[in-house]
Parts: sequence; C-alpha cells; structure tokens
Amino acid sequence: MYLYEVYNLKENIYDNIKQYKVNKIKADSNKKLEIPKHFKSISIHKRNFNTESLRFSYALKIGLLTAISGFIMDYFKLQDGRWIMFTVFSLTQTYSENCLTKSAQRVEATLIGSALFFVLFTIIKDESIRGIILILAGYMNSYLTNYKYLIICVTVSSLGSAAISSSPDILVLHRVMYIIIGTIISLLANRYILPYDAKRGHKDLINIYKNTNKEIVKEIAYYVKDKNNHQSIKNLLLIPALIEDRLLLVNTMFNDKKEEEFIKTQKRLISDMYNFYISVKKVK
Repeated sequence: MYLYEVYNLKENIYDNIKQYKVNKIKADSNKKLEIPKHFKSISIHKRNFNTESLRFSYALKIGLLTAISGFIMDYFKLQDGRWIMFTVFSLTQTYSENCLTKSAQRVEATLIGSALFFVLFTIIKDESIRGIILILAGYMNSYLTNYKYLIICVTVSSLGSAAISSSPDILVLHRVMYIIIGTIISLLANRYILPYDAKRGHKDLINIYKNTNKEIVKEIAYYVKDKNNHQSIKNLLLIPALIEDRLLLVNTMFNDKKEEEFIKTQKRLISDMYNFYISVKKVK
C-alpha cells in the first residue's frame, strides 16, 4: 500500500513539474496568472471573521485603546503622554497570556531602565559620554530578542533623548507613571473587552482545520462529477500545513496533550483524500 502511495506521489510531482513549466511559459509571455481564491487578501480577511474571532477581538481592542490613550494624552495635555500610547500598542496582544507576561516584563524593565538612566545621567555630566551611552543603547536595540532586556535599552534611549529639554528626575517620574498607566489600561482591556485566551484560540484553530478538510472532501466530490477544479484542490491541500504550524505555536501556551494525536489523525485523513484524488485523476 505504501509503495503504491509513493508511486502515485512521484507521478503527481512529475505532472506538477510539467504544469509549472507551462505556467512559467505563460508568465514569461506577459500573461498574468490569477491568484488562487483561497490565497487572495479579501478571502483571507473574510475567513472566520466574526464577533467571536481573534481578529475582531484584537482589532476592536487596539482601536478602542488607541482612542482612549489618545484622549488621555490630549485632554490632560501630557507632554510625554505618547509613552502611554506606545505602551498600549506594545501590550495589546492577541492572546491574554501574552498580555499578562509582557505587562510584568514591561513594568519591571522600565523600573530597571529608569534607575540605570538616572544613575548614569546624574553621575555623568559630559554630553559626549552621554551621547555614546545613547548610541550604545540604540545599537543594542537592534540585536536584543529578550523583551525585558530590549525594554531596558529602549527606556535608557528614550529618556536620554528626552533629557535634552528636561531634568532626569522629572523624566524618570513621568516615564514610570505613564508606563504604569498604559499597562493598567492594557490589562483592563485584556480582562474585560472581548477576552481571548490560548485555549479558545486552540479550539478555533481545530474548527478551522476540520472545516478545511470538509472543504477538501467537497472539492474532490465536485472533481469526481467532472468539474475542472483540480487547482482548487491543490490550493486547499496547502492550507492544513499552515494551520498545523499555528496549532503548535498556540499549544506552547495551552499545552493540550491530545494535540499530537489529533494532528496525526488529520494528516492521515488528508493523505487518504489526496491518494483518492490522484487515483480519480489517473482514470480521467
């Protein structure tokens, strides 16, 4: 059975290579090839978009929090109020778990960075040395991947740039205060405005996976009825692998013990559907 599947697979790869050469000739002759429906931007954005979806939840939160932080900044005429908005942008995450983790890291890193800045800029009065410190902090931003260490460097860099027109002690106070305000706003929104956690995201991805497989079955059934939709089937067969990658990523937060077995079962199902499609294709 496995040898038969391998043979079918090789034969299909050969057919796809021939089709690729045909498409390449068409492309070289300045004839535009249409983007598959499933991969068009409008189809991607419309897919699973409803009031319960991750995208709707994130879009509503980021839009509402931007308006709230902007209102606070303008209404109270806060000179460095943009730090509230930057914090809100940074901490508004797709999953609740990420927001909680990053909020703790943000506050801790801001306190460390502010203390480091205050000590350095209180002791060092030479402007050229201060400039070197800012250059080093900005340079390190490009290479740090750990969020906590990144925010420490960003804090030093931001405070140092603003210190040109204000005293260090006032800047530190404002920075810490605005970061805390932004963090509180983000946490409240994360808790009460369409909360979306990894468990719910994992469940939605599994439903998307199952619906994609149902659509593959439907397209193969159309193909059996002499519908010329083989390109749609090929496009759909690419989607499950993308969903699997996302499932594995979300599962690092959710840690579902049954996920591995679920993915194996779905892969086996897709493999069977693919072999059936190849078998039908050969007799047509």
